[in-house]
Amino acid sequence: MNCGDLRQKIYLFYYGELSAGELEEIYLHLAECDHCQEEKNLIARILQTLKDGMAEEAPPETIRRRLYESLDVSQLGK
Repeated sequence: MNCGDLRQKIYLFYYGELSAGELEEIYLHLAECDHCQEEKNLIARILQTLKDGMAEEAPPETIRRRLYESLDVSQLGK
């Protein structure tokens, strides 16, 4: 595996979409390539930051009320 191959598969790596053989190739490459190791760590931090920022919070009641008022409930179920 080379750096280009790793870049094409890095997101699949994070989402668990690679075979055992592909994972082994990635780990071998990362052990030898400091640049790709740094890139992998950066992507991991970005993904974690995005995940942390997506806290499940209910919208304010005023927004929920306006949303429900704007819905045309007569169209539901059709």
